Amino acid sequence: MSTSKKTGSRQLVNRTAFSGALDNDLLKQLDKLHQETQIPKNRLYDEAIALLLNKHNKGKKTEETSD
Repeated sequence: MSTSKKTGSRQLVNRTAFSGALDNDLLKQLDKLHQETQIPKNRLYDEAIALLLNKHNKGKKTEETSD
């Protein structure tokens, strides 16, 4: 069974398309970082969200814990 999602004419396998709005200054800084590093914006979004979730202890656990 395939769990892929279709978005327009492309098919996403391990990703989900989403839409949102960012602060104008943050978007400018993100665009500049993307241009300077050539890191895809999707990868920058993933990293930023992972850091935020980790900060709030909601990220993926690397070890199983029995709390």
